[in-house]
Amino acid sequence: MVTKYFYLRRKDEIDKRLAEIELGWSRDEVINWLNNNYDLHSHKLGFCEVGAIITEKKLLEILVDCIGRKVLAGIFKRFVTNIKDYRKGMPDLLVWNEETKKSKFVEVKGENDKLSIAQSLWIKHLKTIGADVEVCLVHSIGSKRKKKF
Repeated sequence: MVTKYFYLRRKDEIDKRLAEIELGWSRDEVINWLNNNYDLHSHKLGFCEVGAIITEKKLLEILVDCIGRKVLAGIFKRFVTNIKDYRKGMPDLLVWNEETKKSKFVEVKGENDKLSIAQSLWIKHLKTIGADVEVCLVHSIGSKRKKKF
């Protein structure tokens, strides 16, 4: 999956599956597909160990509802077309609200921190595919030194 040929050699099959995720399958079919793949692969180490991040399968259903199928398919496509370049730079946080079915990707930056090129590209891509994205600037207050009393 690390070479550019991974996607190119499987383009038709991958594009078909991404279209099914985005529009072709029902919500339940997408969730069943994710659950089956979670059972088969979540314990394996790829570019990350999914089972260490998503500890309950119920979260997959929540993510489908809150992130949306179009955004999920766009993220999957970005990874599968070039995992080597796109495994870096994804925003730090994903926050969601189950009631409103909304989510937001958040990149956190400190006072003297700047977006890397990879982060900027991810933010642009996420916005292009319809995701809500925000950069959160964090400012420190006070000093790190201990005060003497």
